[in-house]
Amino acid sequence: MQKRYSIFAAVFSITLLADQVSKQLVMRNLVEGVDQIDIIDHWLLFEHARNTGGAFSIMEGQMLVFGVFTAVAMAVLGHMLWQLEDDQRLLAGALGMIAGGAIGNGIDRLLYASVTDFIRFYAESGPLSELMVRTINSTAWPTFNVADVALIAGLLIAGLGMFLLEDAEELEPDPAAELIAD
Repeated sequence: MQKRYSIFAAVFSITLLADQVSKQLVMRNLVEGVDQIDIIDHWLLFEHARNTGGAFSIMEGQMLVFGVFTAVAMAVLGHMLWQLEDDQRLLAGALGMIAGGAIGNGIDRLLYASVTDFIRFYAESGPLSELMVRTINSTAWPTFNVADVALIAGLLIAGLGMFLLEDAEELEPDPAAELIAD
């Protein structure tokens, strides 16, 4: 098996497992909308929440739309993985994170018609609180999960990887120019 496929499969599996195990722990140990575990006082807590929409609860209840979007995204990711060179391991790992996050949330939507969220960042006062109120009109970031973190991290890594790849290609000498110079 080519290296990019192995890396993709490993990162995908770890991401999906971490997402599903964390959600099961939350569903079994925290009463939805009631229990909270303070991780860092006044900054971070775990609480069981359900989201029937997408990011920021957009398009609530549109499970069919999310199902189609996930299927299309997986096809695009598969094509991108197939197009990668075998030495583009960073991008293969990023695609694995994105796919693991998409499938993790997709499993929730399929099984429960909602996504289990549990990570909540908030700021009760101070400059961060003021910034959050100005930008999202709240002192708390919308609750999210491991799949969401993987999706965002994977997208950022892929974007950075493609940017660095473009920069590296610009630094490579043009073979035709070398022939002319000789």
